[in-house]
Amino acid sequence: MKAKQISSNECALIVLSFFIKKFTKQKISIEKLKDESNLSSKGLSLSELKELASSNNLEVNFFKCPAGNLQKLESDEFPFATIIRENNFNHMVILHKIRKGKVYFYDPKKGDVKMKLEDFEIIYQNVVLEFKLNKDFQKIVVKQKVQKSKVKLSFLSTKISIFYFCVLMIDFLVTLGIAYANKIFFGILIEKSMLYLALSLFLILFWFILFNAYLKSFITKKLYQYSFDQFCLAKKESFLNLFTLNNKRFQKYDELEIYQRMQNYEFFIFYELTFKSDVLADFLSFVISGFIFYLTNIYLISIVVIYCIFSLIICFFIKTNYDQNYRQIINNKLKEGNDFNNLSFSFKVNNDPILNETLLKKWLNQNNNSCKIVSNFYSNNINYGSIEGFLSVIAPIFILLIGAILTWHNKLSKTELIFFLTGASLFIKPVKNVTSHLQTYKKYKDCLEVLRIFEHNSKDIDEKKKSSSAFDQRINNIKISYLGYKFSSYKKLNIDNLIIDQKCILKVIMDVGRLLYQKFYLELMILMKEKFLLTIKL
Repeated sequence: MKAKQISSNECALIVLSFFIKKFTKQKISIEKLKDESNLSSKGLSLSELKELASSNNLEVNFFKCPAGNLQKLESDEFPFATIIRENNFNHMVILHKIRKGKVYFYDPKKGDVKMKLEDFEIIYQNVVLEFKLNKDFQKIVVKQKVQKSKVKLSFLSTKISIFYFCVLMIDFLVTLGIAYANKIFFGILIEKSMLYLALSLFLILFWFILFNAYLKSFITKKLYQYSFDQFCLAKKESFLNLFTLNNKRFQKYDELEIYQRMQNYEFFIFYELTFKSDVLADFLSFVISGFIFYLTNIYLISIVVIYCIFSLIICFFIKTNYDQNYRQIINNKLKEGNDFNNLSFSFKVNNDPILNETLLKKWLNQNNNSCKIVSNFYSNNINYGSIEGFLSVIAPIFILLIGAILTWHNKLSKTELIFFLTGASLFIKPVKNVTSHLQTYKKYKDCLEVLRIFEHNSKDIDEKKKSSSAFDQRINNIKISYLGYKFSSYKKLNIDNLIIDQKCILKVIMDVGRLLYQKFYLELMILMKEKFLLTIKL
């Protein structure tokens, strides 16, 4: 899986990391490449890219290749890097193939892109970058341990996560208890007509549900409050770590980008506190309720399983539709905005009606394309949502129909059917949450990549330790090769190789005068402070 661009100046680094992995079979992080490079806010120059590639065992060759020659390239010459013009900026991409008038390339910002050749030729900058393995490179097979992310917050408490998990399980038990209570309640009410017992059971359920709702609300509020407090603390700690331990890395980012990256700690903290609890609670709910319903009636649980499979497929279609169209919608909106800026500028400063008409048509065409993509996106979502809504309505009715048939044949009691209908959500909800959990986990992985700049760089830490330990060492003696002091035109003090170790006593002839002694004392203190960071008292 190729890396995705986070900062606006990372495209060349992502392209380089792709070819490093392709030729050397070694995975290298973008942050490590940043640490090794002279990356500026404008990105890397081609000469800097060549130097960085060389330090990672790759050679880079640059060729001028007109757009008309792209189709003449042999298949074994792919993939290669090239430069396109996007929103008035140069942008590096990886071109994989050209087939049947279509260009297939990887854009670090957008992902995999398929474009008509004539459209690609408009943005293509006639430059090809060929990456190949350095001749001196010797492949050494070393089993390397996969380095997990070091983005950790030591001050996060696990107690609140455990407490949150307990609340989720209490909520599950309450829902399961309500299903059982309904079974008992309707059995008493329908078959035995025991009104007082039924009312007592109702009141018990009422207060129990009310207490559970209050407990869940209270814990959720506390969780959000704790999460927000830790978010503020994380921003402070991450900035100080970046500034003190990773100072070289700190210089490569502008202030706005550092601030925007720090905002991801809010999601990161909430994920760390809740995700495992949510997944484990859903898993237990699925297993326990599935086992109970299987013992109740195998036919009804089979219907629910079939419904869950269809529902899961639809959820994946909705997710795929979102993933495929979201970036395309954003990019088209950016292009539309860029065309509108050009159109507005032209109308303000240019009186050429032909140019204005051309720019107006271009903007309207881009606007129409954006509207079509957005319309298709929402149309697909509405279709999938309608199918999901239809299934969610028809499934209980179908369960009720099958349950009625089983009841007629004395294979299922009425109370068991009520129990099944009431508690089926305990089995269905965890299945529907699968796509949500996957999406959350994917966002978490993206979040880790964004926060990697705040990792502790071990090299910088070692340098800090060495520098700090140097100041901690005791200074036993100081040697001054020459020390002289002149008063007026007469030299009154001239000492060669003055060694200051334990005690140093300076004797001054009395006729030198008190003023001379005090002046010499003060100036020697200043000299020692500036040169040796210590004060010597004479």
